[in-house]
Amino acid sequence: MSPLPLGLRLPVAGFLPLFPILIGAWVARAHGISPKAFGVNLVAAALGIVLAALLSRRSWNQPDRLAPVLAATALALLAATLLFPSLEGVHRWIALGPVRLNASAVTVPWILLAQWMLLSQARLGLALGLVAMPQLLHIAQPDAGQATAFSAGVLVLFSTTRSIPRGWRVAGCAITVIGTAFAWGRADPLSAVPHVERILHLAADQGVLWLLAALVALGGLFLPVPVLGAGAGHVLGWYSALGILRYSMTPPTR
Repeated sequence: MSPLPLGLRLPVAGFLPLFPILIGAWVARAHGISPKAFGVNLVAAALGIVLAALLSRRSWNQPDRLAPVLAATALALLAATLLFPSLEGVHRWIALGPVRLNASAVTVPWILLAQWMLLSQARLGLALGLVAMPQLLHIAQPDAGQATAFSAGVLVLFSTTRSIPRGWRVAGCAITVIGTAFAWGRADPLSAVPHVERILHLAADQGVLWLLAALVALGGLFLPVPVLGAGAGHVLGWYSALGILRYSMTPPTR
């Protein structure tokens, strides 16, 4: 078995998110915010390393069975956000005790994996459904940022899968773009949280060097996920994507 590329080996890739997480915690602390808010990031990173390691031991022998299970599970988790109490009418999170997880950040990598499997099997009706359903949920939540992130992945998958008819590719791209537009059209009453969405602004307030350090730390992640701010969802999402990459590059067991 050929070894994984250096960048995907756990002793390297597994620790890449720790640098932006620690920088984010320090920047937040400098602005009077307790670094304890970033404790969930570190716990999520530890769980993520275990997940990425386990995924590379799994087999690809039954992708036809795996795709529907992945899709149904991920959609159920994403839809579950609508059952939890909202924040000013916004439903983006699943509450696990005191921790709130952005469900879309966690599930989108798995939805895109299922999407790739369905496209590779030419199950085109299911593939289009798996474009529409997450975007409908992003509109309902609403979460324009995650709708955009999901759309980027869908556009890559549909535009590069040349084995399916052009009409299906155009339909997939159109559905996700329209869904993103509707998500952005929904009013979002929530203000940006300084140590989450505005963490780069806090770094800039500390000076150019800290802003550059934060950007370099984020740039070192070969998967563009905002793990710099406090929150476990995006960290778990990043490690899920890492595990999927490792999974896809590991030959099936016999």
